[in-house]
Amino acid sequence: MEKIIFRCEIITPMFCYGAHDKKREMPELRPPSIKGVIRFWWRAINGHMSINDLRKKEADIFGGSIENIKKSKISITIYPKGIKKSKVDPVPHKGKFKKYALNYGTKFDIVFSLKKRINIDEKIIDLEYVKKLFILVSILGGIGRRSRRGFGSFRINYINNKKIDYDNFIKIEKVEELLNEVNIDSKNHFSIQDNKIISDFTSKKYPYIKEIRIGNSRESNSDNLLKKISLSSHKNNSEWTGFTNRQKRLASPIYVSVVKIIKQNNFYFFPVVTILETIFENKFDNHGNNRSDKFISEVLE
Repeated sequence: MEKIIFRCEIITPMFCYGAHDKKREMPELRPPSIKGVIRFWWRAINGHMSINDLRKKEADIFGGSIENIKKSKISITIYPKGIKKSKVDPVPHKGKFKKYALNYGTKFDIVFSLKKRINIDEKIIDLEYVKKLFILVSILGGIGRRSRRGFGSFRINYINNKKIDYDNFIKIEKVEELLNEVNIDSKNHFSIQDNKIISDFTSKKYPYIKEIRIGNSRESNSDNLLKKISLSSHKNNSEWTGFTNRQKRLASPIYVSVVKIIKQNNFYFFPVVTILETIFENKFDNHGNNRSDKFISEVLE
């Protein structure tokens, strides 16, 4: 069995809990959380497929459901390295309440074990493929609650005990390259236009990646950036940026992650915004004013 080890560092508080922690007092990082995030972004990157093809090929790699029993080709083990836990406000612009979270500086190793290399369409699913996918997850996403508003972000510092130039992966050209390599089609579906990464996906069936923008702002403190994201989300709240009520729920199609770069012993934080296809339950409903563009521009500036 082949293995690859990522040593990671939490850079914004991570609200992630075990299944039996009903009071949310013992934050912990568990393999199901990692696997769920990886599957989410794999689907978002492979928006060229039909729903049926997507489900089948996802099951071939990551395992299937009860109806489609397949074992995952990839297993995940997590080794925490000095847990830092504290109470953090998940809506920082309000400052009204706090929840326990894994805090900045918590380090952890994630070991991916590949049971068997497989071919999916034009791509070989091997450890190199897993490496590229997990790097993209670390740039575009986060783990746990409020991850679409910058929380739960992490940085990869070492791969197989070798220090890596992580900052190089955050360049727009490199992100585009990784996206096309993780997408399992032989055609390149991602391109750079007007300093944005654009996909050519047209399906309306699930939240695939439409566009990715890398922010211009640089903050020396991630708390300031999280507060900025939270405030803009509140000011520009609309059904187009996600909502929850008693009858319906829409996870925000605007995903804001936080990345950390290091230059000459100084570090800076900036946002990455991924715009996903919006899937309303009933597209003919009146969803009100679309304030998503204003939210995106405020976060990125």
